[in-house]
Amino acid sequence: MKTINLPIILILFLVLGSCKKEDPKPGLNPDDLVGIWDVESHRLEGSEQLNIVYLSLQYEFEPLNDGVGNFFLRYTDYQDYSGEWKGVYRVFQDSHQIEILPDREGPILLDVTLDGDKITLSGLFINGNTVTIAKKQ
Repeated sequence: MKTINLPIILILFLVLGSCKKEDPKPGLNPDDLVGIWDVESHRLEGSEQLNIVYLSLQYEFEPLNDGVGNFFLRYTDYQDYSGEWKGVYRVFQDSHQIEILPDREGPILLDVTLDGDKITLSGLFINGNTVTIAKKQ
């Protein structure tokens, strides 16, 4: 009985020991955010806002300085009104999030997914749940 169990245990050990755990997802690199991002889709509570409420939306993230960087959100709406929303942002590398601190507003925490020259920002924005997809210039 011991002779049969030993080979089985050795085989299980070899099979289970060779299973590789997935490498942890690398942290969010703040340098990858820096630049101008043209919004391709902006959904608020599941409804598309681009080309309905806004003609154009554009994010800009400047490099961090002591952990904080400037951000700008530029927009043009369908009444041909253009404006700029600005403030500062911080990056939480391990959780893949940014915190946007707009002038005269409370903090907004957004999840960040980067895929090449595309970025997805999602979370609870001022007016509700939002998902924004943008392409880097």
